[in-house]
Amino acid sequence: MHQLIPLCQSRLNDQDECASNNGGCQQICKNTVGSYQCSCHNGFILHPNGHDCKEGSCVHHVSSTDGVVSSPNFPDHYPSRKECTWKFETTPGHRIKTTIASFFVSGLMANSSTLSSWSPTRSVPTTTWPCTTGSRRTPLCWAGSAAAKYLTPSSPRLKPCSWPSARTPQCRGMDSGLLIPQCAGGRLSANQKPSLLYSHAKYGDQNYGSRADCNWIVTAPNSGKVRIHFQSFDLEPEQDCAYDYVQVFDGFETSPSLGKFCGNKIPPDMTSSGFRLLIRFQSDDSISGKGFALVFSEVFY
Repeated sequence: MHQLIPLCQSRLNDQDECASNNGGCQQICKNTVGSYQCSCHNGFILHPNGHDCKEGSCVHHVSSTDGVVSSPNFPDHYPSRKECTWKFETTPGHRIKTTIASFFVSGLMANSSTLSSWSPTRSVPTTTWPCTTGSRRTPLCWAGSAAAKYLTPSSPRLKPCSWPSARTPQCRGMDSGLLIPQCAGGRLSANQKPSLLYSHAKYGDQNYGSRADCNWIVTAPNSGKVRIHFQSFDLEPEQDCAYDYVQVFDGFETSPSLGKFCGNKIPPDMTSSGFRLLIRFQSDDSISGKGFALVFSEVFY
């Protein structure tokens, strides 16, 4: 007859395989009930033998509305001769904000161990900081000004941030937070192919937030006119639209208003008389709604 061993006693007698020689794992060993599991640091993948680690692809596509990105092997030293790219994609019409939590890189060579950012039309690399301790409050990626935001083009685009390293002393690397503000506004370029614009970054998942103050300037680059068509519309209702509203101006905010809208009735299609439209979205701090989605395009008539 077999002797039954209580489950609790079996767990108490379980051996920690990671205690001896790290379980044979090259990097990380995690003890499990009756076994163990090897894993690897950021930037590495597990070898087919289940114990060793090898360098993995260092191209990352980030589309979440918030999170953390870090250099390979952080908080340990990043490897030499490694080039990594993070491509950030956000909701159409919105921007990405990044904040550095930790920054430890080598500054011995001007073109090594730097963080850089660029747009389709310009390159704005950041500077190189020496390998020291401390925290950075300077934005990780920016274009056009020192503001900690990046304006996306008229359609969803990828925001590349590159991390190259060469023959320089290896440091701990960087750790940064990613945040897409609920409303960013900015300048958009209309094309003949319609582009989407959403009221807020989490449209479709959450209602828009309070105290939104967004202005989108949409221009037609080929001497045409701007046409907008609302696909959905749900804002706090009020007779005079004094609380939450969308207002469209035929050019600038000093130009004639084409209408001020709230509630859940979809506004009519609107076309600029010139090559520019201003779309303003504001909300108060009380009731909110699902927001809106619209398409804009350049037309010639």
